[in-house]
Amino acid sequence: MFNKIMLFLILLSFFTFSQAKSEELIKINEALTVDITEHGFNILGEGAKTFLNNEGKERTLPDQQIKVPLISRLSITGLSFKSNVDSLSFVPYNSGLKFSMVIKNFKIKVERIGIGRRGNNCEETEIILGNKNDLPIKGDFGINFSNDRFNLNINSFDFHIKRKQFSVHGPKRCYGSSGRRSRLEAFAINRLITFVRPFIHTVIKHQLRLVASKAEKMINDAAKFTLPISIPKFEIIPATTISLSAHPYDFSLNSEGLKIKLSIAILRNEHLEKNLAPRNNPIVLGERIGTVGVNPLLVNEIMRAFFINGSLPFEISKNINPDIESLFSRKELATYWPDLAQVKADSDEMKFKMKLQKTPYINITWDEGKIHVDLQQFLITTRILQNTVWRDHFDLTIDLKATIQANIKNGKIMIKLTEPETKVEGQWAKGYTPTIPEFDKNKLKELIDSFISLIENTDSSTPIEFKTPIIPIGPYKVTLNNLELKKPFIFLDINSVVQ
Repeated sequence: MFNKIMLFLILLSFFTFSQAKSEELIKINEALTVDITEHGFNILGEGAKTFLNNEGKERTLPDQQIKVPLISRLSITGLSFKSNVDSLSFVPYNSGLKFSMVIKNFKIKVERIGIGRRGNNCEETEIILGNKNDLPIKGDFGINFSNDRFNLNINSFDFHIKRKQFSVHGPKRCYGSSGRRSRLEAFAINRLITFVRPFIHTVIKHQLRLVASKAEKMINDAAKFTLPISIPKFEIIPATTISLSAHPYDFSLNSEGLKIKLSIAILRNEHLEKNLAPRNNPIVLGERIGTVGVNPLLVNEIMRAFFINGSLPFEISKNINPDIESLFSRKELATYWPDLAQVKADSDEMKFKMKLQKTPYINITWDEGKIHVDLQQFLITTRILQNTVWRDHFDLTIDLKATIQANIKNGKIMIKLTEPETKVEGQWAKGYTPTIPEFDKNKLKELIDSFISLIENTDSSTPIEFKTPIIPIGPYKVTLNNLELKKPFIFLDINSVVQ
């Protein structure tokens, strides 16, 4: 039980999602780091490629005027182009992203070519680049950060296209006063071919701006977001909704990837709207696309936000462990409270109610690689049945410290609490007058230690398991894998989900 509660507390931010009005509770600088690896940039490239191809529409360009020395000028109107991105990849380096893009079926349409000023026109001309072959383009984007945003700019790009790698089809018709149709066609095509190379450069630059825009948006979506978190009533935790609002404040870039540093504002939401459905099916992990580093301070502040109004009382079930059932008997517990042997009660059965009076928190001993949890003033109240009413009998106030053994592997979170240490104080419950007021505090500590040992089954080597959450990022899904303590963060791998 404690295992489940503590894991739930530590991983609150991946439980459910909601949207609600919010007020800021606290802001934490250096709360998270997000590392995007080479495989993460592969997903970035795939996402940008999918975006461009799914749109599948013709894009228009401004009209062009071409001067023909000593002869005339061309007026080119109704320009549009359409292409298919066959592949797109990014490789990070110290000041930006190198890219490699392959384009297929690149078609440029020209509705009208006006020749001179005498109404000479040729219509419906098409330029096909690559002649059904690949058109490779390489270059790099520079990355800068300003006004809470990442911006991508085209530093340079390069492509090689020979005359035989493109063809001009048309025009379908020519007309005017400057002579025969064949002469107009020859003149228009000749001038258009001369114009093609710089024009292709313009078109590809336009295409690259679209790539930069989509990649820029994906990076900013990963770095600046609001993640609402909501939980229904869960064991001792009240139904609560908060949000984590992330803002990037610094970044570094090298050949290994992009590291983004985030501050987090914790917001309290007014109401809960939507819960995330639990995952039932097993998953297959793909490549590691990045790493998220979590500041332990953020975990503690999230827990504090959830327990800002205290916790709910929770009744302990004797069905948790067969060995615990004997502790729910007045006769058994009379060893610790002699009063129970004399008090008049309707039943031999006892009940236990528990409640957190202070927010639990974690701390880490980095040199030992251990996570410790500290529960101060954890209240357990014994109860007896008198005159058909369950009455509070005795209050045990417990300070509990324990070590968390946690790992995340193959879609499962495995956790176990070990090395519990307790400090126990006690007093009779408010409104209860004992027949025998004496009790032995040392014996009560032994009772609580036995109680925790039975509940937690600490002698077992089998940890409690939970399924990792699946987090959607655009058309892709990711989940968490592995857990590593490396001062000053708790690091979790981000892996793609195959299914």
